[in-house]
Amino acid sequence: MATALKDFFVRITGPKSPLSFISSSAKSMLVLSAIVGVGAGLAAVFFRWMLDFFHVFFFVTLYGWLSFMGPYAVIIIPAIGAVLFGPIIYFFAREAKGHGVPEVMLAMERDGGRIRPRVALVKSLASSLCIGSGGSAGREGPVVQLGSALGSTLGQIFHLKDEKVKNLVACGAAAGIAATFNAPIGGLFFALEVILRDFSTRRIGNVVIASVTASVVAKILLGSEHFITAPAYSINSPVELLFYIALGLIIAPIAILFVRSLYKFEDIFDSLKTHDLVKPVIGALALGVIGLFFPQVFGVGYENIEGAVNATMLFHVILILVPLKMLAVCFTLGSGGSGGVFAPSLVMGSLVGGAFGMILSFVFPGLGIEPGAYALVGMAAFFAGSAHAPMAAFLIMFELTGDYLIILPLMLAVTITTAFSEKLHRESIYTLKLIRRGINIKKERVRDIMESIKIGEILGKMGASVLPSAPIDEIIELVEKENRASLTVVDSDGEYHGLITIDAIITLLRHSESLQYVVVAGDIAKNVPCIAESASLKEAMKSLVESGMDILPVVRKVDDGTKLTGTISKHDLLSAYRREVSVRRG
Repeated sequence: MATALKDFFVRITGPKSPLSFISSSAKSMLVLSAIVGVGAGLAAVFFRWMLDFFHVFFFVTLYGWLSFMGPYAVIIIPAIGAVLFGPIIYFFAREAKGHGVPEVMLAMERDGGRIRPRVALVKSLASSLCIGSGGSAGREGPVVQLGSALGSTLGQIFHLKDEKVKNLVACGAAAGIAATFNAPIGGLFFALEVILRDFSTRRIGNVVIASVTASVVAKILLGSEHFITAPAYSINSPVELLFYIALGLIIAPIAILFVRSLYKFEDIFDSLKTHDLVKPVIGALALGVIGLFFPQVFGVGYENIEGAVNATMLFHVILILVPLKMLAVCFTLGSGGSGGVFAPSLVMGSLVGGAFGMILSFVFPGLGIEPGAYALVGMAAFFAGSAHAPMAAFLIMFELTGDYLIILPLMLAVTITTAFSEKLHRESIYTLKLIRRGINIKKERVRDIMESIKIGEILGKMGASVLPSAPIDEIIELVEKENRASLTVVDSDGEYHGLITIDAIITLLRHSESLQYVVVAGDIAKNVPCIAESASLKEAMKSLVESGMDILPVVRKVDDGTKLTGTISKHDLLSAYRREVSVRRG
């Protein structure tokens, strides 16, 4: 399979291809991005079909087999699903547990974007079993992990550098969101805002290609209808804009409560003195008990969104479902289930927004308030508050509804919710999982730059050097001519012998009596620590600090010894770091 893919890749990117006017490197990434888009689009469609299949199996076929239990069968159906997906995660890919996106972020920060190929298969099967059997989770997290794993696998097959592998991972994440929600622009900004956390122009082009390609594939196979049918909307009074600001302020603490509750439940289940395979079953049984009385908590829950948006759900039911849906998600994912948190955020946001809209329409009957519009805005605001991703939330919701008139309320509520939630809680639902593992994304970004740049990549011209047999007069003359504070000592074969510094020369001249003997470079060369070409910026900076030198010889190990290839200074290291930061910012 890998060989066939490489052959196809060569034909597409060769000199006679339709893309011959593009540089070789850019052409390669363009083609790989399109392949990731097609693959992620097909994966999203296939995953959706798997969900439908397992939903029918568990709630039609299996429910029929358990008909002797009456309505109580729904209590054990999620537990049966847990018995099936638990071992798949435990034995084959434990990173498939939970909501997936933090695992992708971890791979981006720690592993150069490298994700094990098996994760895609395990995540798709485990999540479809979990959600299909009633697990209260979303389908976008698994698809993001599927697309990201596909992009990472392609990068590894073609032995690409870390930066390009990461770009393909982002392509896969964007493609997954685009195909799941028919939202190519939203998928793009999700990848840039959540996965890459980088809006530099050099990264955007490939992600756009993947996102659009995946959306086209999903449209061909699933149709192009909007995810939500939005009710007619208009602002009848400028006062309503204040209500949307109030909605943003209300949703922020609820979104943060959801984030904290999810990880609190993880801690509770982690502390249970029972085998990891039993924990998802316990969580599923608790979910089943809730579902017995309120089956709306089962599965992804898009029907709840329709009820809130179209104002067909009773007010008291909405109020009850908000905490119950939150509890159901916490039981599912906190116990070790597999699925996403995007869809649950949309569901809870729609319920909170819908309830708020109903209250307003009752208190201010003369304003002609549409509760459904507040449900729509609440969806975006809730996700923005929990994920700290305002642009992705705004654009995905806009694409889901296709309603231009709702842009202003969306922007107001999303901005207010994001700002308020960041004040209440620094970390998002994604980054908090990494913080709990001792990984700070902001610090990791600096670490990533320091370790991704290799010394061999920033070496300039070879500095001045002398032979070990060079006399002191020649050394002083060369120092004056080159205006350098140090000289390397290298023999005719390029073998490194040490470094002569100005301080060493001055010390020698102060003791002029020593000059009655023949003094050559080899006599005064200091054995300064060397650094290999393959060493990172971080290693070089550490060596400079520890040695107290301003310059380090850079060497390459060969069969017959150590060859000098250049020198590196603190100024060189800092300049390289600043250049890379500038490039990554675009």
